[in-house]
Amino acid sequence: MLDTEDNYVHVNPVTEEKDLKVTFDPNFKFDKHITNCVNKAQRVLALISISFDYLEKDMFITLYKSIIRSLLEYSTTMWSPYLKKDIRKTEKMQRRATKLVPSIRNLSYVERLKILDLPTLEYRRDRYNMLQVYIALLELDDIKWQNMFELTTNSTRSHPWKLIKKRCNSTQRLHTFFTKDH
Repeated sequence: MLDTEDNYVHVNPVTEEKDLKVTFDPNFKFDKHITNCVNKAQRVLALISISFDYLEKDMFITLYKSIIRSLLEYSTTMWSPYLKKDIRKTEKMQRRATKLVPSIRNLSYVERLKILDLPTLEYRRDRYNMLQVYIALLELDDIKWQNMFELTTNSTRSHPWKLIKKRCNSTQRLHTFFTKDH
């Protein structure tokens, strides 16, 4: 609103912002975004279970990888969950989805993943982050990796690709992509 006396514009504080379908809050906590992703995936999973009387393993894997997992993993380098409750929330969604295959429904979660040849979502996030670091180091992307970590020069054995994480002064950056301990 415009104040006519002093010509100042009053700006209301923002509690969240959405950019590229990722919901940010002022403290860079992604609780709301993770909840939205999981809820959306649950709705799609419910539609799949209603739409199909019987799901075979191959059909489930195709549906899961193309629809549900993509909802849970979209832009995870930005909002990767680091709190145990958020990690459990996303894994619980995959755990629930794997029970849709009737022939393996009564097996444990780990056994279902082995049979379906699916890794955990946490493993996939870590693997993707390592791939992003590799791409940045080879300068195949426009990421200024020098601002986030450095290569060690005192490598006496093995390979020269040993990284040192730069110091992080704020908790907002502590758990983002390039400041994780990987």
